[in-house]
Amino acid sequence: MSLDDLGLNQTIQEMVKKFSQETDINIDVKLKPIQGEIEPIIQVAVYRIIQEVFNNIKKHSQARNAEIKLDFGTKYLMLVISDDGIGFDVKATLEKVKTKGTCFGLIGILDRVNQMFGEIKIKSNKGKGTVYTIKLPVNLEVIR
Repeated sequence: MSLDDLGLNQTIQEMVKKFSQETDINIDVKLKPIQGEIEPIIQVAVYRIIQEVFNNIKKHSQARNAEIKLDFGTKYLMLVISDDGIGFDVKATLEKVKTKGTCFGLIGILDRVNQMFGEIKIKSNKGKGTVYTIKLPVNLEVIR
């Protein structure tokens, strides 16, 4: 409902503020102003992906700082979320996802990106944090 009322950027700002207060994690936010260029279903996907990544940061990363960047052009948007936490073995974790069905948050992120015909790269190094780079179309018509 807040997406409809406030728009994507303001809704993200509100989520970040609440998350930061709950976790004491400092979050740097860099969002390109949006004036309806991104299809509503994509905006919901972006919001849900951010929620799930933040949930993973809260549960697993032990991060003190994080950053979220949202930029877009005429065809695609880029969402980059990074943290300075403990990191994890991406390959092993993705293997667990495929074979054991564990890591439900990560499954949700991957599924949502795939549903929107997007791309995701997760880079993480033990002790050096994690970076999620997500590319989504701004409009599903772009990919048809």
